[in-house]
Amino acid sequence: MSGYDRYYTGTWVSGRRMIKGVLYIEHANQHGKVRIVTEQELPVIMDGGCSVVTVFFDVATNRVAGTFCNGIA
Repeated sequence: MSGYDRYYTGTWVSGRRMIKGVLYIEHANQHGKVRIVTEQELPVIMDGGCSVVTVFFDVATNRVAGTFCNGIA
């Protein structure tokens, strides 16, 4: 994951406190920067396959609650 730029925000999903992460890699971009942002500042990318990964981390259970790659246009 070091090549992914990572954007994290706190959110609520079905009454549970979560950390939502959007991990984004561009082949020309190998920086792997980490940013804490508001939900409105998360990148919105509609395709890209697994170059864009969304992760939900459940704070109460200390476990990953879900993860998925974006679709491909």
